[in-house]
Amino acid sequence: MENENGIDTAERLRRMDRDCLLVFTTASRDHALDGFRFQTLHYLVKPCSEEELTVLFDEIGKRLPVQDPYVEIKTTDGMTRRRLITRRTFREFSGTLTDERFFLCGRGRDREPEIHSGF
Repeated sequence: MENENGIDTAERLRRMDRDCLLVFTTASRDHALDGFRFQTLHYLVKPCSEEELTVLFDEIGKRLPVQDPYVEIKTTDGMTRRRLITRRTFREFSGTLTDERFFLCGRGRDREPEIHSGF
């Protein structure tokens, strides 16, 4: 996010996935209305309370589909379902996610990025 702000990132994410859940976190209320242009779920102003986070995570949990712990893989024998476990570091694993539906975000490249999936 070198030259992007949260609004730029939200616009890009919304173009990639109309249904992803967007939550802005900021220390300022100055751009709250700008954020809601992108159908933002919530605008969290820091510092926030544990109760605010609990309510937000409960709402997110209600809106997310149930996660299937298996991945379908196309093989020469057809489709197979596998549960994948990796023993690699986050940086090694995220380096393999080259599909454009994965958006790696993080303020600095020295830190581990978060993965957001458009799947």
